[in-house]
Amino acid sequence: MEETQQFTTEKKSRWWLWLVIILVIIGLAIAVYFIFFSKTMVSSLDRENKAEAPAGSYLVKTEKSPEGETTNCKDNEGYDVTNSGVTSFSKSGSSAGVSYSYEDTCDFTNSVGGLLREGYCDKGLFKYDLVNCGGGYVCRGGKCLAGDESMSRCIDSDGGNNAIQKGKISAVDGSGEDTCYMNGVNMADCSGAGCKVYEYYCNGDVKSTEEIACQNGCRDGACL
Repeated sequence: MEETQQFTTEKKSRWWLWLVIILVIIGLAIAVYFIFFSKTMVSSLDRENKAEAPAGSYLVKTEKSPEGETTNCKDNEGYDVTNSGVTSFSKSGSSAGVSYSYEDTCDFTNSVGGLLREGYCDKGLFKYDLVNCGGGYVCRGGKCLAGDESMSRCIDSDGGNNAIQKGKISAVDGSGEDTCYMNGVNMADCSGAGCKVYEYYCNGDVKSTEEIACQNGCRDGACL
């Protein structure tokens, strides 16, 4: 009788063990599906003038223009997540000649690696995709770059506080561009007393600025 009870107990134990194993396998299968197969990969998106994208990059969501309905959309770089571009457009019903622009940016709200806001044209309408750059890539300077989350989230194209070279900066707190500056007004060029360059540079992950006097004048965001 004891042997029968022991056999029954061992049989139940094995049955529970197999049940746990089966449930674990099912759970892993579901996880793999959601990680690898439920994502819309950038490579599979139907976008105008789309360039090759990092293999692991995928779409998080698509947003319509925050400006409302748009027309006359033009994108200077096409749909290219590895290059930062500017998309220009007009508002529907706006006065002729009035245009707006949207520069590709990184969104660090919920991700240190950053999500890319890639602007593009869809049959003349402006939209943007929120894109995860995928494994081995992060969003920096409005584009997907090979690297990891340890990379600075501030990118300065002229290498830092460099008054003799015009630069563009992209940081956690926004973007900016070096400009000539005189008497409180941004200018294409200036000379003489009070002529300065309004210089952007990185201060950790955020942008900082400095007004630097240009003794020989300033043109197009750089001291001569």
